[in-house]
Amino acid sequence: MRTPLLALVAVGLLAGCGNNQSRSAAMSAPATTATPTTATRTAVDHGGSDVTARPTVDVSPQGFLRTPVGQETGLGCKVGRACPVRFTVTAVDINPPCDRAREPAPAGRKTVVLHVTMTVAEPTARQANIAGLVFSQFNLKGLDEAGKVSSVETGHCLDRTDQLDRDILPNTTTEGTVEVTMSETATSIASSSTYLDDGTRGWVWPIGG
Repeated sequence: MRTPLLALVAVGLLAGCGNNQSRSAAMSAPATTATPTTATRTAVDHGGSDVTARPTVDVSPQGFLRTPVGQETGLGCKVGRACPVRFTVTAVDINPPCDRAREPAPAGRKTVVLHVTMTVAEPTARQANIAGLVFSQFNLKGLDEAGKVSSVETGHCLDRTDQLDRDILPNTTTEGTVEVTMSETATSIASSSTYLDDGTRGWVWPIGG
């Protein structure tokens, strides 16, 4: 009867020794640190040419995509694919000389003339609808440095011969002017649209003081 008892004791000692060795090995193993992952988001590209990457867009406190005069922007733009609708405010005129029999802006307001180029490829019906309203007086608004909004009305200083055609046709390029009046204190003009694919609500261009 002693032999089995001794055997059981020996087995127990060996098992305890093995557990101690496992704990020692675990304590002596070097600690590993998990490498943190950085969340990334693919930004919608507002350029006209094919690209593979683009930094986060510059958005104003009001939610508009800040767009310098002369920089192309657009609708339906995706990284790696050109925009189906592209447009550029190429120049801005403030209080230009009025044409014969036309009227300047009333007191407290100024005339703003946008020179626009729009190129249309093959947009969806929704994109074509938005594009036709981008430079509509009903979508445009003035903003001053403090973010105060001023209404925009159709201007009557220039004749209509160079007015931008807002009839959106596929595979065309259109150039023209958009004339409006707004508060003298406005320093930028924004086009407010439904929320776009990149989460912005339209575009804003600087016009100066």
